Amino acid sequence: MVKYSTVKKKLKIEVERTTDNGLAHLTHYFQNHVNGVSQHYKKPATEYLSQLSEELQLVEEPQMQQLRNSVCPDTTFPII
Repeated sequence: MVKYSTVKKKLKIEVERTTDNGLAHLTHYFQNHVNGVSQHYKKPATEYLSQLSEELQLVEEPQMQQLRNSVCPDTTFPII
């Protein structure tokens, strides 16, 4: 499993720890996707992921699309 710190570094995401909880919500959601706790983080995590994908103009690879659909099917992500 890829660590979020690796993803954060690869995507060059700078986190202001005092004001930005989006990344924390996203990682908590991913880490708890098989239990009920994930529902607490779902809305802020999907909002953060959508915002981040728009800001970075990310394009999703087919393998990641399949993973995303299994973990958080409600998120939208640009696909080419």
